[in-house]
Amino acid sequence: MKIPKHLAIIMDGNRRWAKEMGKNSVTDGHRAGSEVLEEIVMAARELQIEYLTVYLFSTENFARSAAELQGLFDLSVEFAQKKWQKLRDNQVKVQVYGDLSLFPSAVSRAMNYLMEKTTSNDHKLTLGLCFGYGGRQEIVDACQSMIKEGIKPGEVTAESLEKHLYMPEVSDVDLMIRTGGAMRLSNFLLWKIAYAELYFVDKYWPEFGREDLIVALEQYGERERRFGK
Repeated sequence: MKIPKHLAIIMDGNRRWAKEMGKNSVTDGHRAGSEVLEEIVMAARELQIEYLTVYLFSTENFARSAAELQGLFDLSVEFAQKKWQKLRDNQVKVQVYGDLSLFPSAVSRAMNYLMEKTTSNDHKLTLGLCFGYGGRQEIVDACQSMIKEGIKPGEVTAESLEKHLYMPEVSDVDLMIRTGGAMRLSNFLLWKIAYAELYFVDKYWPEFGREDLIVALEQYGERERRFGK
């Protein structure tokens, strides 16, 4: 089976799953989704995927209700505090991409703690959490960084701009999976996803499991990637 070097996932459908399952709160959907994330991270580690980047919290998500936001914040802190040991033991390094200053201090501290505890030179998988992230903002930030460095217009190239993105050391996305039935990118990794293969599945994220990942990888392996050639 052909394995992508960099797998990206838009984990969509937690709220709809919670509603259809008759849960008391959408937070129940997000909690179920966090458990699936753990399963998929371990599967990616087993399959020797080098980079797994997931859309954890977009800049647009701040428009959600105060109750849902608090639930998401609490789950983020809980995930960092409870899962760092398992991630480190399995040689998973966590990187957070986005603006942590947008979050309550407890959340930003937890995410920094998670990164610190999983930092390792012998890691086998880099788990990228796009948290307080927007694809357009990432490109804007890269341009602003280049201007501050005094880079002249004639010196701007795709290569020089990429060095100023949030994850310059990470390869382009090979396969992007989106659950939940929608067929759109939702401002996710707009630069890195330029030549990615796209895979959309109707299942909500809490229903997605290791076998679903294998099916997506098998389909990915059947595709011919030409990169515009």
